[in-house]
Amino acid sequence: MFDVSYQPPGYEDALDVNTSLAVEYLAKHREAPKLSVAAMLPPLSREAIRTLLVVDAACDLPRAWLDFNAVAVMPRIVRFRNEEFVDIPGSDRASVLADKIHRDADRAAVSLPHSSVAMRDHMQRFMLSGTEAVLHLCSSARRSKHFVNALSATQSLVLIHNKVRRTLGQQSSVTAWVIDSMNVLGGVGVLVSHAVRLRERGMLAANIAVTLNSFRSNVHTLIVPNDLAVAANGARTLEQQAIPAWKLTFAGALGLKPVVHVNGDRLQRIRAVRGHVAATGGVFSQIESLVTRGALSTPFVAVSHAGKLDTVERLTAYHSLRSACSRHQVTLSLAPMSMTGTLALGPGATAASFASQQFRA
Repeated sequence: MFDVSYQPPGYEDALDVNTSLAVEYLAKHREAPKLSVAAMLPPLSREAIRTLLVVDAACDLPRAWLDFNAVAVMPRIVRFRNEEFVDIPGSDRASVLADKIHRDADRAAVSLPHSSVAMRDHMQRFMLSGTEAVLHLCSSARRSKHFVNALSATQSLVLIHNKVRRTLGQQSSVTAWVIDSMNVLGGVGVLVSHAVRLRERGMLAANIAVTLNSFRSNVHTLIVPNDLAVAANGARTLEQQAIPAWKLTFAGALGLKPVVHVNGDRLQRIRAVRGHVAATGGVFSQIESLVTRGALSTPFVAVSHAGKLDTVERLTAYHSLRSACSRHQVTLSLAPMSMTGTLALGPGATAASFASQQFRA
């Protein structure tokens, strides 16, 4: 488990680390952890060893998929009242948190990134002797401080590694990129899946970074919140968009659920539908149309839900989308929504992400 309290003395600022301390630091952390508790995972490919992919925990992808594709996950901290949770894909605490939010009147919870030092130490545990580059994909920098800490952590890690390499007379150096996904939830996951495809094709990390910076504008996330009060609080906190109380009252009385579109730094409500099932079904139908027309920019769709996944799996529109994805060789991912996403959107929320140049909200 990631120990957030571990702060090795003398390593807070890599610029001040002398060579002996740098060597000692790498020696202490040279054993990379297993990416999963699963008994059998495929051996790492040469490309996966060469380029370490790291992703923010709020990417809403299944832990098994991340492990299988050798993607390291950077956890977040979630504080709720007097409790602290580690937000990481596959945690069974997300549904517990959703219930707590639903019951708590003032919803006093917050999602925080780890310190830059803790981030760096966590990434180091995944570095192998053949690792030449690190790509760290973060949730929208405008909506989270995770990106700023990741920048500092990655710079520190690279400085330490390269100081040791120069001492050992090695010609090659470690390079790194921290990428602002400009998206949220499964939108980050879609970018990760594309990065994995490019890495396995043998593309160098520098070229992957350039491609992702261009590709991210094609990524879309459609969100259907269920608890409108929580979603309104999230919009006010993260987007600086205040929703008048009368609108919430009106929508609640009519059973209207908004469908929210996130693309880059833009967030907008594109329609309101009576009932969560109908609103979510409409989202799935929109994506199915893109799948059948061959209009996706990468063959991957990420769906997440803040609650039990069988709620989504029982939907007729989801069954139809799954069949279409199977026919057209598109991967359809279904995962529990991260604690971070649940905090912003509330229990019962559903999000679906994809990449397409042809989509129009």
